[in-house]
Amino acid sequence: MKTMIRTSLALCGLLLTQPASADVSNPQIGNLLFEDNFNSLNSNNWTPNEGDGCAIGLCGWGNQELQWYSSNNLSIEDVPGEPGNKALVFQARNDNIGGRAFSSGKIDSQHKLAVQYGMIEVRMRVPDLATGLWPAAWMLGTSTASWPAKGEIDMIEMGHRAQARADSGH
Repeated sequence: MKTMIRTSLALCGLLLTQPASADVSNPQIGNLLFEDNFNSLNSNNWTPNEGDGCAIGLCGWGNQELQWYSSNNLSIEDVPGEPGNKALVFQARNDNIGGRAFSSGKIDSQHKLAVQYGMIEVRMRVPDLATGLWPAAWMLGTSTASWPAKGEIDMIEMGHRAQARADSGH
């Protein structure tokens, strides 16, 4: 089963040059700050995560995750039906790595990308949701504190139960 996540991170700066009377129906959007269409996994922007979080004292990454993250579960592939477009694919596998029954992929931009203000756009294809799947895209703060103290903005979280999706919709 593949989880195709097309993350066209278009971080457009919202230049709020006018006071509170700005027209919200026609916002002024500033210059594009960052974009990644994932024609490759650019190591200047992204770091694949490896392991289960225990190496940094956060076993299960702080929310009881059962998988081992591996860069072997990441690939760049063509987007079906979109000639010329590529996507970053995270593949979940039922295998035993590092004492974990499952493996998956995860990337972050820690110490590589930080945005204080602006618009962030992410395009994802979410898989059919089965028990245990929880595709998500989120942003963490740049504080040196560990999670969750550094803050988190969830753009999307999709649990397999309808109530979980309702509780986590952002």
